[in-house]
Amino acid sequence: MGFVVTLAVLHQNWHGLRWHEAKRLIAGSVFGVPVGTLVLKHFPSGIVIGCMGVMLMAYGLWLSRANVGSDEVPPAEQTGWGTRLWAIAVGWIAGVCAGAYATDGPPLIMYGTYKRWPKATFKSVLQCWLLS
Repeated sequence: MGFVVTLAVLHQNWHGLRWHEAKRLIAGSVFGVPVGTLVLKHFPSGIVIGCMGVMLMAYGLWLSRANVGSDEVPPAEQTGWGTRLWAIAVGWIAGVCAGAYATDGPPLIMYGTYKRWPKATFKSVLQCWLLS
């Protein structure tokens, strides 16, 4: 059922899809999910849960300091290899989090918030990532 809902949300927001952003996030996650699974299997659970807690606290702190409503030029307009590698790295981190504890949301939401994606883009890129 989740697959059908994800497809429906993607279809509703298809006009906002930035495929190049989605494919970079997906590419990183392809390599991140197996790493997250290995981390879950081989690391003590206290360390993994502690790292997840630190990540969530860092996300909360970052969100409280994020300059989301500013009038600056959105970073989404930036191009270059650094921007592309950053998207792949965020996808990898999200993949590791997904493989370990299915907590892939914070890195992806931070990335989309930083890029100041419009609502339709945010939904469509996240749905593409969830389908992968």
